[in-house]
Amino acid sequence: MAAGYTVNVDFTYTNGGPLTVTIGDFGGELDPAGTLILPDGRQISDDDGGEGDDAMIALENAPAGKYRLVVRGQSGTFGRFSVSAIPEVVGEPITMISFGQRVEGRIANLTEIHLYTFYAQVGDFIKVALTDSGSALDPFLTLQGPDGFTSMLDNDSGPDDDALIIVGPATIAGIYTIGVSAAPGTAGVGQYVLMLASNVINERLIASGEMISGSITLAGQVDRYTFTNSGGGEITFYLDDFDPLFNAGGTLDPFLRLLNGAGEQVATDNNSGLNDDACITTTLTAGTIEVSGGPDMTVGPYRLEYRAGAYVPPTLKAGSGNETWVYVGESEWFTFTGTAGQLVTIGVDDFKGSLDPAVRLYGPDGTLLATSLNAFPAPEDDAQIRLFQLPATGVYKVEVFGEKQTQGKARITFQKL
Repeated sequence: MAAGYTVNVDFTYTNGGPLTVTIGDFGGELDPAGTLILPDGRQISDDDGGEGDDAMIALENAPAGKYRLVVRGQSGTFGRFSVSAIPEVVGEPITMISFGQRVEGRIANLTEIHLYTFYAQVGDFIKVALTDSGSALDPFLTLQGPDGFTSMLDNDSGPDDDALIIVGPATIAGIYTIGVSAAPGTAGVGQYVLMLASNVINERLIASGEMISGSITLAGQVDRYTFTNSGGGEITFYLDDFDPLFNAGGTLDPFLRLLNGAGEQVATDNNSGLNDDACITTTLTAGTIEVSGGPDMTVGPYRLEYRAGAYVPPTLKAGSGNETWVYVGESEWFTFTGTAGQLVTIGVDDFKGSLDPAVRLYGPDGTLLATSLNAFPAPEDDAQIRLFQLPATGVYKVEVFGEKQTQGKARITFQKL
């Protein structure tokens, strides 16, 4: 700001309520002052009501509507300035969190704002994610920082309607404040999960044929494994969320990221394996495979296996001992070996759950042979390919998926006659 000039800053306060407007000078020569013009025409001015010579205007019950802040320098001073307009939460504590922490909360009304603070050193990688955890809330994020940090806000940069703010390495050390609320103009409220990504990156080697048991213990933690593939043939990295404590799948949503020798991303995968397992097949002769909890920064134990050859889907077992979880827009694959003229029956049911099951059968040459969507009278939505005669001898593939953007647990019944 040049000496003798004023700058107008216009903003809209959607919901109304407590509001604090601050004008800072980044610790420079400017002596900031300002006049706030309210939607009803009232004007409130301040010079040194904030920290040092900063200006601050605090309103206990600011009306909703359009505001104009007129910024000026006192006594002919000039320089850079920053402006923040923060709705204050009366009676709500500010919670201190740390890198790698996941926080669950609930927005109960549209005027509610939850505040969280954390301390970052210069170089700390700042990434904040906010998901609605399946509720009706449309998450909205704000991030304020120390003097000199440009405030940030986000609505839908994450998956679906989730919010995501990525600052990158912090250039200013100090206390940062996260604001969690419902997105302006929306009507939904509900549960949320806030994640401040961890700075932790663990690195080690993985050898061909090795299976490593590990654990993602912090939100955003990444475990990196460097590998070599001297033959240059197909190799597969398979990641599952096996929890030895329960001898079953755990809380981690396995996510894989493949980097080449130059550190460039080659591929990612979330659910290409069985259930929510991840797998990547590659012919890279060297590179790095990264293990994490995915975009939602889930945590939990895992197993990572370095296999020779391409990924081979699991073999269907005779009877009903085949179960899997089907996700929206994604398929689960199985195989079986059959002979020409053999009769097979393949059925898929959803335990009377949320999935609308569907199944496809592919021949050894990849040709689509049969499809079943709703094989039984309503209200049943189960699928069945019944007494299908196989045209050739070889390995067949079975695709299980959900119709109409549904997901849920599936049970596959398989019989060969």
